[in-house]
Order: sequence, then C-alpha cells, then structure tokens
Amino acid sequence: MLEQLIQQWDDILLHLKEEHELLDVSYRTWLLPLKVYSVEGSVVTILAPDANMITYIRRKYGLILQVTIEEMTGFECTVDF
Repeated sequence: MLEQLIQQWDDILLHLKEEHELLDVSYRTWLLPLKVYSVEGSVVTILAPDANMITYIRRKYGLILQVTIEEMTGFECTVDF
C-alpha cells in the first residue's frame, strides 16, 4: 500500500485541491510539502517539513485528506502526522 500511495500522492493532493476548491496559495503552502512516510496497518503517516505546521494541517486538512486517500485508493485508513 505504501508504494501505491507514494505513486498516487500528487494525484491525491490535486484531487483534494480541486474537490474542496482550495486556493493555490493554500495548496502550495500546506499540502504540497506533505509526503507519505509509512503505512502500518491502517495508519498512514505523513511527514510535514515543519513540526509547527502539523497542528494546523491536522485540524484543517486531516479528515479531508483521509477521505480523499480512501476515495482514490479504496484503502480505509486513519491519517497521522
């Protein structure tokens, strides 16, 4: 599953941007820097470049990121940062 997520990551983020009508600046600032780190069981761990970003990203984008991953991969998961 990790390889599939890594391969689809750019498409997942772009789909999230389009589906939720995010501004380009929000997309570039908050989502593009995120990278898939690992998949353990049903937990997808995502890395952010700055620990201070994590609280905001988790609150603002955590759920919609999880839903978008599930929609595009069929993999039911929880997202952790």
